[in-house]
Amino acid sequence: LAAEPGDPSRALGEVSRRSSRRALVRRAQHGALAVAVLAGTVGGTWGLSRLFREAPADTTGATELEPLIAFSSQRDGRMLDVYVMRPDGTSVRRLTNGPADVEDLLPVWSPNGTVIAFSSTRSQGPPHTDGDIFLMRADGSGVRRLTFGFDSAGSPAWSPDGSQIAFAGEQDGNWDIYVIGTDGTDPVRVTDDPGFDSGPTWAPDGASIAFSRDIDGTGPTTPHHGIYVVDA
Repeated sequence: LAAEPGDPSRALGEVSRRSSRRALVRRAQHGALAVAVLAGTVGGTWGLSRLFREAPADTTGATELEPLIAFSSQRDGRMLDVYVMRPDGTSVRRLTNGPADVEDLLPVWSPNGTVIAFSSTRSQGPPHTDGDIFLMRADGSGVRRLTFGFDSAGSPAWSPDGSQIAFAGEQDGNWDIYVIGTDGTDPVRVTDDPGFDSGPTWAPDGASIAFSRDIDGTGPTTPHHGIYVVDA
């Protein structure tokens, strides 16, 4: 810790700040699941299905894809890594292999099943409480950073046509929803509110994005927390 010797209050303050920061980032990243579950209950499984890799609807000339589930797990004395496994739980393979104290989490398949977007703290450096969005091929190769210029970014969500990714991004202490091209160009802020916006999920037609908003930061069990929709 960066506290001066004999200054326990400063040291405790730094620990508290880092702990709160980690909770905030985790909240932004894990918020996507709640929205996906809600979307799945009211309009099919278009949110949660992105955890599964499936063959595209139009398979003309396409190579059949192995059915896989992408997930993050903490094992082997490491922080979170991205893994894939078959739907029956066999053939578990780790795809990310960064420093042991880095968190790679919230993997989501591209619509064509060839690329995985995920959140990672690897870009920010110790204490690894802030992250960015990364892309990698289905076998874990070709990892590249997608977001730059944010204090932190998480909760990636592919557009139905695979050309864009929505995510929760923090700038100057405020979390909003952004959309960016898969080549990293043209990031656009689609919400601009002092509330805590997270967990973006695309509508099947790509015209709108559902997300979670916590107006006063008191948590999802209060009347000030709800699901909103914005034009993409």
